[in-house]
Amino acid sequence: MDQRKFWQKVQRQRESLTADDYYVMSLDDEENSNNRGGSVTQVNREVAARCIARATHRLATPEEIERHIAADRRNAAENAKKELDRKQPINITLAPGVIVSRVEDQPEHDGSADAKAKLKK
Repeated sequence: MDQRKFWQKVQRQRESLTADDYYVMSLDDEENSNNRGGSVTQVNREVAARCIARATHRLATPEEIERHIAADRRNAAENAKKELDRKQPINITLAPGVIVSRVEDQPEHDGSADAKAKLKK
């Protein structure tokens, strides 16, 4: 496609899009760029018009948008929890006479008298 036709197509697409932001779904394009498609992305009107004109994307359906937003929210919640866990302070208080060793060297402690005896050794 020559440049003039491409940009005319982009202009027509831009004029047909009335909102500022859109969700677009990528399409399979294994012949030219080996893209697998199926990813939803939020883009502005200009980018949406170019993607549609290139035939690399199409407008996403309401169901695809809902799944994308739900996945984004899940990822944001997981990331927020990981960040909170990362920032949690760890307080370690050692009693007098306690020897600290690697976790692999410790017998499993299940609360039984036998396990307590192993810990005292």
